[in-house]
Amino acid sequence: MYLLILEALIKGTNDVIIGDGSSSQINGIGDTNIKQMIIMLPLKNVLFVHELIRNLLSVNQLTTQHPGNCEFSNENSCVNDRTTGQKLMTGARRGDLYVLSNLPELYFSSTHQ
Repeated sequence: MYLLILEALIKGTNDVIIGDGSSSQINGIGDTNIKQMIIMLPLKNVLFVHELIRNLLSVNQLTTQHPGNCEFSNENSCVNDRTTGQKLMTGARRGDLYVLSNLPELYFSSTHQ
């Protein structure tokens, strides 16, 4: 991801459940963009969780903000615009995660919101 513009720092007990079932405190909320190929996708209300060592992208949030079709295989992933069929993002599978091409620090989690 590119620069995350924080709109609000969050203090208190707001947590997010991560892939292994544990929770981590949400430290802020903001907006950013994902750029891949010639596509720039804005993402709103991105959670900043300082404890995470990887940037995770919720498939649920992505397809809510940008209606599309997500395809996952044992080797790769692809997100296509639902209306035009245009390829928006591609990635390769690494272990249990799908890493977006040209964005080595952004990962899909296909099983958790």
